[in-house]
Amino acid sequence: MPAQHVRTLGPVLESLDAVMLTTLDGADRMVSRPMTVCVDNFDGTLWFFAPITSQVVADISANPKVNVSYCGPPASLSITATATVTPHTLPVLARWRPRLAPWFPDGMNTAATIEVVAERARLWTSPTPPARGRHLRPVRGGRHDTF
Repeated sequence: MPAQHVRTLGPVLESLDAVMLTTLDGADRMVSRPMTVCVDNFDGTLWFFAPITSQVVADISANPKVNVSYCGPPASLSITATATVTPHTLPVLARWRPRLAPWFPDGMNTAATIEVVAERARLWTSPTPPARGRHLRPVRGGRHDTF
């Protein structure tokens, strides 16, 4: 992904606590699940953690094509990417955050890292957020970019 697009997506991703990660299961059905975002300085790669024995790890191991999405303030986004799972302790230690501990009660040694490399992205921004309880819709002055 070009550097200018990484610079555009970076501040949005760095402001988020969670996104939806979508994979394809063994029957080619899309499966989405919320994932905690660990972005300090977005460089085109996102990092997630999951239990080594989880379905998301199995899905990615079988088919590495994924989508990362978010809808809400400050923007909505959809990122098409390729993921790689690493079940080794060293990458986990390098990126571990204390806020992940509740998801891994048996410790970080049960976690695998999921490296998600962005290939394409769509980003929707709006000068004002939609009123609470209203659906997101095109807003005059809003913006939609495809990278």
